[in-house]
Amino acid sequence: MAESIASPTLTKGAVRVAVSGSINLGPVGTTLPTSTTGSLNAAFKPLGYLSEDGLEESIEVGREPLRGWQNSATVREVVTEAKLTYSGVLIETTVATVEAYYAATVTQTATHGTYTITPGKSSGAMAGVITILDGAEVKVITCTRLEVFKASDAITYASGEAIGYPIEIVCYDDPVVYDTSLKTPA
Repeated sequence: MAESIASPTLTKGAVRVAVSGSINLGPVGTTLPTSTTGSLNAAFKPLGYLSEDGLEESIEVGREPLRGWQNSATVREVVTEAKLTYSGVLIETTVATVEAYYAATVTQTATHGTYTITPGKSSGAMAGVITILDGAEVKVITCTRLEVFKASDAITYASGEAIGYPIEIVCYDDPVVYDTSLKTPA
């Protein structure tokens, strides 16, 4: 039976909220999950807490019109570039977070960790798994090849504020998404 134009079917229970989640990075070639269940490969390291603003997914698409000779009419548009990014501010200071943000290797001793800041350096190619949770609903985004960049925001060292590491993750492949909220209805 066709849906009525005047009264479409609306489902309040299908509204999702990203209550929690995680960003996990590992070496390129690490086995990625193929569902929303099971264990994550031990090579993946979690980046810890993000600020309360969460994680933002952004798809940027550059298009260019193709024009015909007749009246310079646009006859078609072509995609000239496309980019998928995830951005947020990491607020947990751990070895994994610092290494991802600064694209550095942390050397640890009993008294401190040491690393070098190279402003223009990125993480290099990595694999990643992003998990988004809403109660029993789980969304897992897998990326076989991505890169972590320092975002343009500055790190602020201020009394009463968490130290935040603003990052932008660029996925170079087409991520596979596993989403329990899209399962076949029972």
